[in-house]
Amino acid sequence: MSLKRRLLKYALILIGVFLFTGYFAFSTFLFSPLESRYGADLSTLVPRDVNFFFSKAQLQRDFDGFPKLAIADAFAATEGGEILLESEEFLRWKVESGVEQALRDFESAMAEAPVSIDPLSVIGGEDLALAGYFTGADIAAADWALYARGNWIAKLGIALLDYPGLMGLEGAELSAVNNDGVISLSGTNLSRPLHISRVLDVIIVSTVPSLVQAAQSLDAVKGQDSYGNSARYFDHIQNKLSGEQRELEVFVDLRALSENKQLTGRFPDVNSDEFGEAFLGRLFQTGILREVSGIVDFPAGIALDLHGGVSTETLSVFQKRFYRTRGFSRSGQQPMEFARFCPADAGLFMYLHGSIGELLRQAYDASERALQDNLDSLVNSVWGYPDTQPLIEDLNAAFHGRIGFVMRNNDYPRDPSGPPNDGSEVPAWCLILHSDAAAKITEVHDRVNANSAQFGLQGATPDERGIYTEKVSGGFVVYEYWSQFVPGTGHIATVAVEEYFLISNSYPMLGQMLKTFYEGGGSNPRLSDYGPFVALYQSGLENANILGWLNPSGMAPFLRKSAEQWARDEVEIDWSVMRPQIDREVLSKNYPEWDYNSLTPEQETKLEMLSGPARDAYQKSVYEEQIPSIYAKYERNILVSEMFSSVLLELDLDDKKIELVLRCLLPLSNP
Repeated sequence: MSLKRRLLKYALILIGVFLFTGYFAFSTFLFSPLESRYGADLSTLVPRDVNFFFSKAQLQRDFDGFPKLAIADAFAATEGGEILLESEEFLRWKVESGVEQALRDFESAMAEAPVSIDPLSVIGGEDLALAGYFTGADIAAADWALYARGNWIAKLGIALLDYPGLMGLEGAELSAVNNDGVISLSGTNLSRPLHISRVLDVIIVSTVPSLVQAAQSLDAVKGQDSYGNSARYFDHIQNKLSGEQRELEVFVDLRALSENKQLTGRFPDVNSDEFGEAFLGRLFQTGILREVSGIVDFPAGIALDLHGGVSTETLSVFQKRFYRTRGFSRSGQQPMEFARFCPADAGLFMYLHGSIGELLRQAYDASERALQDNLDSLVNSVWGYPDTQPLIEDLNAAFHGRIGFVMRNNDYPRDPSGPPNDGSEVPAWCLILHSDAAAKITEVHDRVNANSAQFGLQGATPDERGIYTEKVSGGFVVYEYWSQFVPGTGHIATVAVEEYFLISNSYPMLGQMLKTFYEGGGSNPRLSDYGPFVALYQSGLENANILGWLNPSGMAPFLRKSAEQWARDEVEIDWSVMRPQIDREVLSKNYPEWDYNSLTPEQETKLEMLSGPARDAYQKSVYEEQIPSIYAKYERNILVSEMFSSVLLELDLDDKKIELVLRCLLPLSNP
């Protein structure tokens, strides 16, 4: 053998020995470069009894270089997105929440790093999960663990924690202690010690060692008794995941959250002085839900599919009956029958399966006592019933449990010879009821006709009863009831169409809805034929009790017309302070010899006449100063809402569970 060949042989042997020794040393003191990945989902490393769990796969696709979201530029390019990102509220939130400072710190740390590293490629680039337990009223005090897929750099970093000198931990005032494979990191710069370990390529960082130890134990038994192998994860999360793995997985134990934050669970409050809150509180309260779990997706907007476990023992008698009401099926197309009445440009459409009698009883109970007494008195004088309850029973028998509601911008021309009204801005709305009791509807009409004054009805002059009828296309008779007590339009219009009974605050809207139902097409397009609505409806629940559709752009004109009045209502002037101040100034200027504290009746009258314009001028100046900024807040909210072209909500109610689906279309150029 020649010298060159012997030297080559020896060199190869030395290289082999070096590689073997290096591999052996690296594997012994750090980690095996050839070890496999953790083959199961991250959820199988999470204890079954956790109070919260959030997980997201394929994070790398959601960012255009961490921490910038992939849709950030497209979102900022929209009018609503630009306004939201530049709004005072958002900028203040960034500072107060610490997000802005955290981003600055992150950018500084990356700039000082010896090599350029993409954080998502090191940890969290594929799968990331957060789970833990609520431990007090402050959410920040919760015990949590972060689970993330890591690459060799992350593994190396954890391995080097066993060698603090190499990592320079002492210089950073940090100490690391290894306890049976769990490295506890503490120091003055950490508000709480962190406990770190890994299971193959899964890095676990926790505020308590027990969650890290639990992950190691669950790995040893292949995820038995883990959250990921529980029925609630399989039924309410895993079964809903798509093959693309873009969804955010969500689970929160609401009972544990309420107990730790000492929440009553009585929201909305059934005892509220506000009718809306008191009525909604009878339908639903947060305390009836034990937990919520499901997925949130961002395909072309926002898509939620959530399951809520119901605490049956907390339901009221009404809620148990209401939740057990049989709903509608998607294949049955029942909401679509009502959507045939709805113009495609409507701002809101709702469909409900439920007893109208039950709902009316809850509305009656949520009303103020004075209103209840007035209703009882009216029903007694008109129907001869002792109170309102027998009438509610009649209405429940007449109208079956299918209810529709339509709302749109009230852009119908005002009729100068139409009903007098208060001129307030209101949307046009219509209630659609299902009924085959024509005799009962006729009886109600006759009762109202015979007692028009008691219902507050009046025509253009005091001697007119304010009840009018007119035949419209198709031979249907529309009843119009004039009353100045009806805000904005001054009347209520009704019509019976086949098995439907329509009630509206706008006679022109009834006409449009009849044309929409019977004609449709290009001149009167129906919501039931509107592509986005149909597509979202088909992607919703197979069975549901409540459906809601919102077209933010359709309601925006009404909201803008109303925003100025809402802004005026928000302006607060303490007249108990300002009135005496203005009166004294006026008195000092005009009658300095008068004593403000001992004015005669004649002097008070004179002062009132003089102070009135001064108070009006002061109020005007306050309005001019404050209203623009308040109105701008409403305008920002309207513009942000208009970013969503369509919103659909469905609820499937049961006395043991509630299923919710929410679809919000956000037209962005998503990656």
